[in-house]
Amino acid sequence: MSTTQTQEQWNWWKNLPTIWKKIFTAHIYFPNEVKKGFNDSFIIENASESFQSEEDLQEVFQLVRLKYYCEFPENRISEIPDFKYHKSLVWIDLLGNTIENIDYLSPVTGMWELNLSENKIRDIKALSQMKELSEVELASNQIESLEALSELSEITNLDLNSNHIKDISPLSGLKNLLWLNLSDNPIEDISPLAELPQLLSLSINGVEISTAELAWLKQKLPSTAIYH
Repeated sequence: MSTTQTQEQWNWWKNLPTIWKKIFTAHIYFPNEVKKGFNDSFIIENASESFQSEEDLQEVFQLVRLKYYCEFPENRISEIPDFKYHKSLVWIDLLGNTIENIDYLSPVTGMWELNLSENKIRDIKALSQMKELSEVELASNQIESLEALSELSEITNLDLNSNHIKDISPLSGLKNLLWLNLSDNPIEDISPLAELPQLLSLSINGVEISTAELAWLKQKLPSTAIYH
């Protein structure tokens, strides 16, 4: 690695907010603790803002899993850093924060699993190049458009519960999708769901559809457990 690249990476680190420095160092020095349930209090109380060795910066960039699962409101993060150096990440869980913009996730194209539920996300275009995504949890956000998901054909599990989604047509081509939660969305047309006969489970609780529409959907998806 060139001196320029190394200096650029150190500048990236130096410009990180304190909480993100602690999140990253916790994953290096306390890997077992960060896996447990809510981990925000542990990270804030025990993690450091600095490295034990300068070589540990590369450990940050080689992380495969990243989790900051927030329980207490005062510990929530509202922004994420630029993940341009994190090419190895395949699993991210940032549930229960106040994140609005996820554009800085776009370089992480090898993601398999992503949990961004219970945030304040409106735009998910950053996910559009994550072609290997299999499990995606985006419940309880402010998402309106699903266009970014239209070509993510490897998705098997998708939770979009409690968003602002009216148009679900971008999901019609997801032929590997097995579990789908669309509950509590203002969906205007359920007909695209008929293109997903492989579904094992479909949750549409709180979605306004008529008895006739529900009967039609059950006829189109005879092998799907539909919850309404």
